Amino acid sequence: MISPLKIFVPQRFPILFTPSFARMCKLTFALLFALMALMHQANAQVATPIRVSMQPGLYSMLAYKVASANGYWQEAGLLPTFVSYPAGVPQIKGHADWDVGTTGTVPALIGARDFDLITIAIADDQSKTNVLMVRKELLEKLKQTKTIPTGTKIALSGNSTVDYAVQTCLALWGGKLKSDVVVVDLPQAQVIAAGAAQQVDYVGLWAPNMYTMQEKHGFTPLCSAKDFSPGIYGIIFANREYAKLNPKVVARFLAVQMRAIHWMKRHPKETQALLIATAAKDGITISPSAALSDYELRPLFDLAEQTELMAGKTKEIDDSPIARSFLSMNIFLNEGKVQSRRLRPSAFMDASFLRMVQADPELSKFAAGK
Repeated sequence: MISPLKIFVPQRFPILFTPSFARMCKLTFALLFALMALMHQANAQVATPIRVSMQPGLYSMLAYKVASANGYWQEAGLLPTFVSYPAGVPQIKGHADWDVGTTGTVPALIGARDFDLITIAIADDQSKTNVLMVRKELLEKLKQTKTIPTGTKIALSGNSTVDYAVQTCLALWGGKLKSDVVVVDLPQAQVIAAGAAQQVDYVGLWAPNMYTMQEKHGFTPLCSAKDFSPGIYGIIFANREYAKLNPKVVARFLAVQMRAIHWMKRHPKETQALLIATAAKDGITISPSAALSDYELRPLFDLAEQTELMAGKTKEIDDSPIARSFLSMNIFLNEGKVQSRRLRPSAFMDASFLRMVQADPELSKFAAGK
């Protein structure tokens, strides 16, 4: 029987194109394709390490968890290591141990002055979730007198966004200054404990701690930053030197953030469930109603909204909404003698990494969830 291979092969090469030679060729090509596939897979698995700082259990940090759960880090070729801190001040002091991260407006501003940290994007709007709270039974009397009594004890965490919120709230309620009240500076967990033990009648808290006081200890919000200020934002920031040396990595990091925010805005129930589960792992209890409040009270911003918030409609950073927030914080910090000089927002705000995401077809498509 004539081999089918010989039908297509010139007869002067009968020995070269035998069935055994054909099988050897097939085996060789199969091994070659397998080797190429392994090389491609190996290349795909080489991810760039990046150290990400965060504060556990906070809604503004949830995008990192969403990205991990949905595989966005891997898609962007990043391998994150998360570094956790209990609050913003220790976070910025530990800046040598991380590359990028998320924090509040006040620590971001102090970090810009002391450690050359730059603001590169916005995590969320926290204006409604930094509040001065009062024991419910005192609220009616306060509404009548419209002033917080001089010498009142207020427990709060100093040099933070809620410190800023409380001080401006004092001005609204009787024109009081920080010097007119007795400030008890405590970590947030101890602020809750002081209120629960009835050691103080007023507390300054951020979410989700404010929900705990409301649900379990009989406190109610008296005033939030939304009532008076240009806004309080969750800030995505970076070490300037790291960003300068690794601009493409920082752009990919922001693309992951934008992709996670895109998902969160379109999956409210799943986002709330993830917030509850994530907080529980961090030892923080968040009720379903508190998770719903967090989702509704803290707006998120997509890539186009982020760029406008950072750069402003006039493209002048110092005239942008985020810059106005920072300028207001600057006044607060100088009056509190925390900040010895005022920084122009353009000195530490950098929207170029967001623009890099917008300008890159693949990154912008990825950030938009396409």
